[in-house]
Amino acid sequence: MARAALEMASDRPHHHQVDRSASLSVTPQPASKADADSIFVDLLEFQAAWAQKQ
Repeated sequence: MARAALEMASDRPHHHQVDRSASLSVTPQPASKADADSIFVDLLEFQAAWAQKQ
């Protein structure tokens, strides 16, 4: 399951590498509860969509 998600992500263009290096100079902000909930919901939706494809 996680491996499939990683493989799908690796198929996308690698623009996130640029974002990662650019973010090093930015002061890290603590993730809010809302951000965590949003990411969690996104993950659940992704898992549900992935399960339907199988």
